[in-house]
Amino acid sequence: MDSTQNAELERKVQELFTANRKVELLNANVEHLEHENECLRKTIEDGSKLLEEARKNEGKSKNDALLRQNIADLKQELQESQELEKTLREDNVRLEKRLQQVLENSVANISCSGADLDTEEILALNAELLQVRTEKTKLQAELLTLSENLQQQTDEKTRLRQEILEKEEELECIESQFSTQCDISERLREENCELKEQLESENGQVNVAKKGNSLFSEVDDRRVAAESRVVQIHEQLKSLEEVLTNEQKENKRLKTQITFLRHNTKKGFDEDAVIGLQTQLVQAKKTIADLTEKLATLEMSPKPSPVTEYRKSASALASDDDKRYITFLEGLIRTKTKEVSELKSQAHSSHQQSVRTDLYLTQAKNELQMLRHEVMLLKQRNSHLSVTLQDLKHKYGEDSPARASLSITEYFCSLSVNFLLALATGNSMPSLSCMRAAPSPRPDAYVLRMNLLSRSGNCRTGFEFTANFKELYKPSPGCHSNSLYWAALYPLSPKEGQRSQKNWAQTLCSSGPAPRLL
Repeated sequence: MDSTQNAELERKVQELFTANRKVELLNANVEHLEHENECLRKTIEDGSKLLEEARKNEGKSKNDALLRQNIADLKQELQESQELEKTLREDNVRLEKRLQQVLENSVANISCSGADLDTEEILALNAELLQVRTEKTKLQAELLTLSENLQQQTDEKTRLRQEILEKEEELECIESQFSTQCDISERLREENCELKEQLESENGQVNVAKKGNSLFSEVDDRRVAAESRVVQIHEQLKSLEEVLTNEQKENKRLKTQITFLRHNTKKGFDEDAVIGLQTQLVQAKKTIADLTEKLATLEMSPKPSPVTEYRKSASALASDDDKRYITFLEGLIRTKTKEVSELKSQAHSSHQQSVRTDLYLTQAKNELQMLRHEVMLLKQRNSHLSVTLQDLKHKYGEDSPARASLSITEYFCSLSVNFLLALATGNSMPSLSCMRAAPSPRPDAYVLRMNLLSRSGNCRTGFEFTANFKELYKPSPGCHSNSLYWAALYPLSPKEGQRSQKNWAQTLCSSGPAPRLL
């Protein structure tokens, strides 16, 4: 007898030691959860700081009005430059006609009057020719100035596009940070819920405030634990719903901010205006190239020399030495004129090639900007689809509140069925952690009810438990445990225990299908 008591005492001491170890483990888990909660708070604070920075960056959207004003000014300057270019082209045509007319008049006068042409008229013609060339040089300088202005406008548009791209990158960074923050919050919330469930299950296993070792006291303890757990889970569900509501409000505010930034970005980048400016720039450069070619053609065309004809007419009055000297000078002039013509042709060809190259580069830049704009639009659509996908996952995913409530209800229905099985078979109840890790097989409700009724000694207890089950586990709309609830509506009295199993099976068949149990 003493050895039996000693063995029982040692077993109790061992159980007490095991319970203490579990309590220490639970305390360690609690500390770990506190650490995780602290990390979550820090993460939320970091997210708040990022949101404050995002609010500060909203001030940058005020520069969009200035950018649009700059684009309007550039349009006005481009229009003025086009008008000035048109005026210069008209002046150039007018001067060319005037020069041609003067040359024709000079040739006609020289052919008519011949020897009457004196040195003063030759000097006047040379002066007029020099003036025409000076005006031509001025026109070329103005054309170069217009080209520089167009290049400056192109650089300004490129800078504005670069600023718009930077704003788009900032917007994408904010969206990615928001998505990362949502994912981290969801993951930490799931881990926190799992650890809380594990802690509560361990607390239920090491609970020392039990009423006894009998089957009914154990069932009563399990019922009390289940009721307390239902209350705790409902409180947790309410708190989680409040947190979810706050996060949805914050998510809605951030999405509104993102939409506002996208709207401002679209306003800052007027695609039609930019395309029109690019087209006008290409047309202006094409016009410059055509005018350069025409100018080179006019300069390279042969022109009559009135001085040569005058020398031919006046050669009869010169001496032999003068004629030889004149011939030498004419040969030297021809050589220098030929060299100058070659140099001019080379200069014109190089200038024309540079103008064409500039035109091709402008067209390539325009195509590149259009491709970048298309890539930017695709990135915007991708980010919008990512945010929409996250909303759908959060609304219809496995961690939604509706699905969590459904899982909780089905879990406690499974717990109630295990209670009924324990009453029917006379076995002890398994622990909550064992039921969660490896749930019992899904028994048929009719067989379960007939097993309960076949044990007449437990009919009164079954009646009390069924009454409690009716009050505690009323089914919600759409819950899978409705048939189990309606099966529990039939009272378990001693008179019912004397009926045959066949009659009870027919009675239960009219109450609905078998329940789905976890």
